[in-house]
Amino acid sequence: MNHDNEARLIPIISEQTRTTLLEELGLDKPWATVLAEKRDVPGVAVPKLTEEVIDTVASYTPRFVQRVYDGLAEVYTYPTGEIDHYRIDSATQGMAIILRAYHLDTGNQLYYNLSTLRDEDVDSVSGTIKTNMVSIRSGKGDTVLQRVLSRPGIPEQHAGLNTLLNRAAEYASPPYQPLAREGGTAMFKVLSGLWPKITPANPAS
Repeated sequence: MNHDNEARLIPIISEQTRTTLLEELGLDKPWATVLAEKRDVPGVAVPKLTEEVIDTVASYTPRFVQRVYDGLAEVYTYPTGEIDHYRIDSATQGMAIILRAYHLDTGNQLYYNLSTLRDEDVDSVSGTIKTNMVSIRSGKGDTVLQRVLSRPGIPEQHAGLNTLLNRAAEYASPPYQPLAREGGTAMFKVLSGLWPKITPANPAS
């Protein structure tokens, strides 16, 4: 998978951002370590942080949040017309982690910067989410290996983001473990595509 273009468009979060966010989320210990130490399961703050992030982003740009929901609703609507709100919430947790990470890394500027986007750029968000969520879930190819390898993901050099999403998945209930990672990956694609417009004065190094 070639993610070179994405890697150039959006910066790599700092180690400090990764550490701070792991502590905020109560995910600073790998799940295997928690089990090995026979510790009580720590209080995971992912749902609370998700609500805080989405509420704050919506206060700056409700249009952006609406387009995020529109994209997820298209992916998680069954043929019967029923919307799977639990899966939407689980995917939104991964999206909030990515948004929070880049908000911290931009000196708490990202949420405001999203509000400066043109309407047509914001309106592209739902399509980007739908396209990437479908690709992430299905992949392409005739074999399991081909399908897994073809699924878009966050580039390996963004190790901090991958750690955050993988740790969130470890702590989730087994049926829903992939969803935060899928949602986070889709939000990474959204921000990657919009980054030069979100932070025009701060090009990625």
